[in-house]
Amino acid sequence: CGSFLQSRPLPGSSTQLVSCFTPHHGYPQGAIGLIDSSFGREAPENVGYTYVTKELAPVRDRNHEWGYRDPFPISTDRFLCSFGSERNGSARYRLYLLDRNGEKRLLYEDPDPSMGIYCPLAVRETPRPREVSSTISDPSRSTGTLLLVNVYEGLAPFVKPGQVAKLRIMEQVRKSEDLGKRAYDQSPVMSGATYYAKRCWGEVPVEKDGSAHFEVPALREIYLQALDSEGRELQRMTSALQVMPGEVQSCVGCHEDRQKSPLSLMRGVQPMAARRAPDVPQMPEWWNEIARTNEKLDPRILNYCTLVQPVWDRWCIECHSGTDPDGGCDLTGDKTRFFSQSYDSLVFRSRSYRQHDMFSGRMLPEEAKREKPLVHFYWLLWTPSGVNQPLETGILASRLEEYMAKEHCGQEIPLADRQRVFMWVDANIPYYATYANSRPETNGKRDLFACGPFWSDFHEVWNRRCAKCHREFHYSDTPTGPADPTTNWSGRFGWVNFSTPEHSALLTAHRPKPLGRGIRTDEGFLFETDEDPDYQKFLRAIRSGHDTMLAVPRADMPGFQNAKAEN
Repeated sequence: CGSFLQSRPLPGSSTQLVSCFTPHHGYPQGAIGLIDSSFGREAPENVGYTYVTKELAPVRDRNHEWGYRDPFPISTDRFLCSFGSERNGSARYRLYLLDRNGEKRLLYEDPDPSMGIYCPLAVRETPRPREVSSTISDPSRSTGTLLLVNVYEGLAPFVKPGQVAKLRIMEQVRKSEDLGKRAYDQSPVMSGATYYAKRCWGEVPVEKDGSAHFEVPALREIYLQALDSEGRELQRMTSALQVMPGEVQSCVGCHEDRQKSPLSLMRGVQPMAARRAPDVPQMPEWWNEIARTNEKLDPRILNYCTLVQPVWDRWCIECHSGTDPDGGCDLTGDKTRFFSQSYDSLVFRSRSYRQHDMFSGRMLPEEAKREKPLVHFYWLLWTPSGVNQPLETGILASRLEEYMAKEHCGQEIPLADRQRVFMWVDANIPYYATYANSRPETNGKRDLFACGPFWSDFHEVWNRRCAKCHREFHYSDTPTGPADPTTNWSGRFGWVNFSTPEHSALLTAHRPKPLGRGIRTDEGFLFETDEDPDYQKFLRAIRSGHDTMLAVPRADMPGFQNAKAEN
């Protein structure tokens, strides 16, 4: 995991570059190396790229206070660069001459010990680069055009011709809030997986030959999803594209070999979709049925509370609610620490998290041996940097669809409602539709555990009565490291129900039926009656959190005051 920055072509070469190999998240400095693009963008080390300097190799995502930066080639074998280190009692950047063997010679340091040397350039006559013709036909437009030659290039043999019915155009909405305290490594917290709000721009048809020709919004970070006839994701684009206003772009296929050309074009066959005007993306027919809870929020941005929760309200909460929900799965929209009961039940309490190999994109073997997850998702901190595998992401990799079939409860959820759920899962389970928030000083800027006296009263009883089996609770327990399913990824944040305090699993799990869920501890039931002093203390704590929550509504609630339109 690293980045190639400050790259410059070697004199006389169209494929070789000198570059600074830097950490992905760190300072723009690291090692100096050479890149040869003739081997393709995915070529491994010592084939597509090689290290010239060895001190900091491999760079990966490790930050270094000092290092190499700003390489400038003066020949195919020698490079100017800045190198930072401590020398003669002064730590700063100086100008060096570097060769292919990694040998360097100091050329210049500023007489002022507080000054460093950066971005060296050779002052010399340079031929004017050839002019590249513009692909922008009308810069005043708000859209560009994309031509996909054959979606099955890259999907075969896993996806058969005819399986892809549509493409969905999605946008990863840029952040509009400053970073602050984190939860699930996010600030503000947006979900248990994606760090970003997701905007849907609509869907377009795919022709029999796999081609598609359509408009896309300009100046936005968009990606594509290949869908089957029922609207389920077959493959998800793991990179992004951007078009300028009026620009025309084309692509070969879907995660195809970067070194190949479209077979149909090589044969002189024009793609079917290219023979007509580009399609304008259309939203699904059911989209207009989604309720708008806040006029300032963009209705195209996926909002779990309005997109998915109504499905559970219509078809599921008759059984999955109350003090003893079927299967222990509460599918109501009642609010929890960061999200809602249904979201926490499906994503966290289901133990759905599965770790994937960071480079191949495949699920780790030990994870694949486990039961198929209820809801498949990637947590972005540990998400693969490699290409997703077809049919191994989203709803097709989840058990959730099985529970929407007639076999589960005698009635089948209509396709339109199932497609709402498909869209949510295939977008990597977003929850919030805005980066705006109402609790900027709390974890993830949305933490209800910071409500009033809730934490102190809750914490005292928890550590005395519950920690023996369920581990101590700490206010800072907001996942930012590897996903340990025995702790915060177990869904225990959902044990507190701030909307209906009496339904909190914290209070009902270890109570006898019909008062609760009837789960005995080693010492019997935890709360035999409502009069138990600790039951009352828990209940008062949750009610205080409930009152504070209503006084300052969160972004997933009616009355949220800080709503804004995301760009």
